[in-house]
Amino acid sequence: CADLGVHAAESGATAEGDDGSGRHTSHASPSAIADLSSGSRLPEYLDEVRWGMAWLLKMQKDDGTAYHKLTPSHFASFGDLPEQDSSRRYFSPWSTSATGNVASTGAMCARVFRGSDSKLADACLSAAKRAWSALEAHPEEEKPDLSAFGTGTYVMFDNPEWDKGIRIWAAMELYETTRDSHYLKAGEALIRTLDRDPSECGTWEQPRGCKVSQQMDWDEQRNLGMLRYALLSDTKNRDEALYRSVVEGFRVVTAGMVDRQNRDAYANVIGGFTKWGVNGETVRQTLILHGAELVLGANKTLENAAFNQLSHVLGMNSYARSYVTHLGHDPPQHPHH
Repeated sequence: CADLGVHAAESGATAEGDDGSGRHTSHASPSAIADLSSGSRLPEYLDEVRWGMAWLLKMQKDDGTAYHKLTPSHFASFGDLPEQDSSRRYFSPWSTSATGNVASTGAMCARVFRGSDSKLADACLSAAKRAWSALEAHPEEEKPDLSAFGTGTYVMFDNPEWDKGIRIWAAMELYETTRDSHYLKAGEALIRTLDRDPSECGTWEQPRGCKVSQQMDWDEQRNLGMLRYALLSDTKNRDEALYRSVVEGFRVVTAGMVDRQNRDAYANVIGGFTKWGVNGETVRQTLILHGAELVLGANKTLENAAFNQLSHVLGMNSYARSYVTHLGHDPPQHPHH
């Protein structure tokens, strides 16, 4: 079986992951992200981001909340390719996770596309603000009723910090875009509730309350919010003590990652840990490592660690083959999902 539906929570994280220019505009050279104000063709990955954002905007309701997902009632048949799936799709109820992803990515979209597509940028910012207002109107996590669906829920029932992390990310992206201190104060208030001492957060199985997470799956937008907070371009109103705690969190977490990688036979940060979608988890570790390098300063050790993570899925693994379709040595031919 295959889940070929579309989900707002993962789409938001994917848009952020693809959109390096949105997160690092003030830190990357203009040539690296293209001159978006020149009218020249957008880099191909930003075309993908624009397509994804257009879909996310359609998932938002008039009240600012966003439908959690749009999927068939049940999984597609085994072996069906996405373009072969003609199943009727249904909107699920809304969720705070989907709403927060619209707020976060909408704010980023407004910055990145301002010079090349002002209409899209305006629509994104309006959606982001309305989504944040909806989150404020619903301070408690809203999980959607998915009892009518047999497809993946993409709801974290055992992670109380998931909703909090999404709100932190949304607040910091909105502050970066608008410079409205209301968002900064709201985001910092949430960060303060993650009050675990950073020194306790360097292990893979972290305790609750860490500002920076060791793991980086679709449900850990907390790291995206912390990264944005640490890299704010306007820092005059930022709580410096809180900022230093976040920076220390990145240092401790990545030091633990490098240590585990050095002890693994195939230089993989996550070692023998496995779960559904583990290759995605493996690759997303590079976001933490690269983000930490931006926060802490140029660091060859972190750079090499990120390179090793990518090498793992491209063949530096126990199977000596690529895990990525159409790329690398002996890639998968008939993927299950």
